[in-house]
Amino acid sequence: MRRVPLVVLTVLTVLHLGLALHANDGHFVYALDDPYIHLDLADQLFRTGVYGVNPHEVASPSSSILWPFLLGIGVGTRVHLFVPFVLAFAAACAAAELLVRACDRIVPRARSPLLATYFVVALNLPMLVLTGMEQTLQIALTVAAVIAFVRVHEGKAPPRWSWAVIFFAPLVRYECVLVSGALLLAFARRGHFRRAFATGVAIVAALGAFSVYLVSLGLDVLPSSTIVKKLQFETGAYWDFLVKPLRYLFVNPLLVVLLGVAAVAAWRAVRERARDASAAWIDATLAGMLVVYFFVGRFGALQFIRYEAFLAAFLLLVAGWAWRESLASLPETRPGRIVLLLAAVMAVAPGAWNTRFAQGSLRAIYLQQFQMSRLAKDYLRANVAVHDIGLVGYRNPNEVLDVFGLADRNARELRFAAERHPAEHPHWMADLVRAHGSKLVMVYRSWFPDVDRVGLVPVGELWRSPPGMTTLGDDSVIFLAPDAATADEIRPALDAWAKTLPRGARFDAYDAAHPAPADAALAVR
Repeated sequence: MRRVPLVVLTVLTVLHLGLALHANDGHFVYALDDPYIHLDLADQLFRTGVYGVNPHEVASPSSSILWPFLLGIGVGTRVHLFVPFVLAFAAACAAAELLVRACDRIVPRARSPLLATYFVVALNLPMLVLTGMEQTLQIALTVAAVIAFVRVHEGKAPPRWSWAVIFFAPLVRYECVLVSGALLLAFARRGHFRRAFATGVAIVAALGAFSVYLVSLGLDVLPSSTIVKKLQFETGAYWDFLVKPLRYLFVNPLLVVLLGVAAVAAWRAVRERARDASAAWIDATLAGMLVVYFFVGRFGALQFIRYEAFLAAFLLLVAGWAWRESLASLPETRPGRIVLLLAAVMAVAPGAWNTRFAQGSLRAIYLQQFQMSRLAKDYLRANVAVHDIGLVGYRNPNEVLDVFGLADRNARELRFAAERHPAEHPHWMADLVRAHGSKLVMVYRSWFPDVDRVGLVPVGELWRSPPGMTTLGDDSVIFLAPDAATADEIRPALDAWAKTLPRGARFDAYDAAHPAPADAALAVR
């Protein structure tokens, strides 16, 4: 019975993987392009010593300090491609086992496997395994932190392993500073101030050392992916930055649940501060963690809960333990039963939805990024520029320019400058592509509209069908050449590649006789 969460996780993961292999002609792909960036970073780091995704060009496209180093296993071999999946699955299995132990503190031991299974689905663990990202390890460390947090507040000594969890969690994901900080404060309040202070200093030193390393390479203090995907300061609008998280209230039911937990925690902290200082402190910690993350972290939509899963694990598990007596009495009243039912449905909805979303994403990556990768490596064999550098860049001997800016600081700064002052940078992408000697540009129209593509020659467009919600940025990718002569040069390779596209992928060639439709015309069509 206690292995039910692990069994459910394994069955769902194997089922998704088997269906994807069948649909994708036997080709193994991840549900995101991002793991290929980590693979490429690890490949370059361990083979050439360059921290980046192109030889002799440093870059910091990973939001995780530790994960790319873990992916050094198997570099240069065929098994390297599968290392993220194996590590992610192993971490998810550890999380499932730890969830059972954490749930033992919330409900009777006989019921804890069922509650843990609920969390396996609500935290989206099967889908996260298929992304090959570090989030499953982040969740496993967070659940371990919850167990240590609860033990300390039950009057027991901190487990020896908890100090390692506190130190390594932020190295897996920067956001885990919130979890480590909560544990350090709890340990310090329980009489372990010196060791908590020393561990906090060690975390700051480790994060600072990595930033110094990046700066010594000529990069930013933080990884490019953190700057591009999280801070989003390029908008130049302070209030837009603050209000942006509120938009997810309409597409992320889990966020609604977390906000409800934070509101209740804040109310309880005020009410209990005089009667029970320890309980008030726990509630204040829960509310404070979400408030901080709400403005500096990142949330996903209904179909893909990824960034906030670790925080949901901490808040829901700790709240379940701290409020277990109050929660136990809720089913005794009709309003209480309704509240519990709504909260349960809203929390588990994103994970349940991913049964369909996972397959759509795995298929979409195969029809889009995988086909773009084949074109670049097997047919063009030349420098290219893309919006997503992962799969196209991994094990590509030629340079792959990231015009979005995750792996290229100059590209990111030019793109941001063009967004703020388009009249001053009318040919920013064309000039950048020519400077890098790229013979083909493959980008999303929605990410780079007509104004960004001025000076480039459209040569075709890759479409996938049927359209739908996936991890892709768009259902089509427009192909462009830096000039007319290069367009004529690469057309034979494009034609040969187009004939090999699988069912569900289509390439429309553009030339003088069949020009590319403008963005507005395409939207109308």
